[in-house]
Amino acid sequence: IANAAFLNQGGGVIIDTNTGLEWEQDANHGQVNWGDAGTYVTGLTLGGGGWRMPTRSELHQLYDDISAV
Repeated sequence: IANAAFLNQGGGVIIDTNTGLEWEQDANHGQVNWGDAGTYVTGLTLGGGGWRMPTRSELHQLYDDISAV
């Protein structure tokens, strides 16, 4: 995404200022299925916790944003 800015919030959290989404800084956990990923993120305590999987709509929007570039 051309205008995206990624800011390190500390504590292992990166924020995308274009979408407002937060990402785990070190998210290289290998290949996992959707259910295992959901279990992992609900137990995540980075940035105070409260993590969740993206909705289908959010994933579509990310794809649409990238495709438009």
